[in-house]
Amino acid sequence: METTLFKGLIGQERWQKYFAEVLARQKMSHAYLFSGPEHLGKRTFVGAVVRSLLCASPATSGVPCTHCASCRAWRGEAHPELVELKLKLEATSVGVEEVRGFIQALVSTPSLGKYRVGVLRDVNQITLEGLSVLLKTIEEPAQSVVLLLVADRLHPLPATVQSRLQHCVFTPMKRAALAVA
Repeated sequence: METTLFKGLIGQERWQKYFAEVLARQKMSHAYLFSGPEHLGKRTFVGAVVRSLLCASPATSGVPCTHCASCRAWRGEAHPELVELKLKLEATSVGVEEVRGFIQALVSTPSLGKYRVGVLRDVNQITLEGLSVLLKTIEEPAQSVVLLLVADRLHPLPATVQSRLQHCVFTPMKRAALAVA
């Protein structure tokens, strides 16, 4: 099944359907964890969810309108309501100070739409101390904040963090399904 929101994404039909419904109803949880092996489309999927969340007037299906001020502000990954935490060039991990900066950037009220969206594309790169700092924000986020975390592996993430997130497990497709796609 392919929804127009996830046009071009192959696989993960369960999550495509789930998020198409959640976004259409505008009933997002405060935090999601997208996990699974590399190269399954987790980051591409999160990008589609982000675009829908940032749109000030999405279609009833959750598809971004492309003409509101928020959609016009979208330039790839640059948007005033999008806050990203990712590994800095030549760094080996994301530490406490980077996490604190990320959290501080999330606290302001959205100016263009309904949400401030926090994306952590490389959760596995955050130090345990950084994850401890992030935990309070995951436990008690501002009402207008949605956090989207991406992890290739679950084992380094503390159970306290995992238990407070809606978990979306991405799985590899069967070869037969790829041949048809």
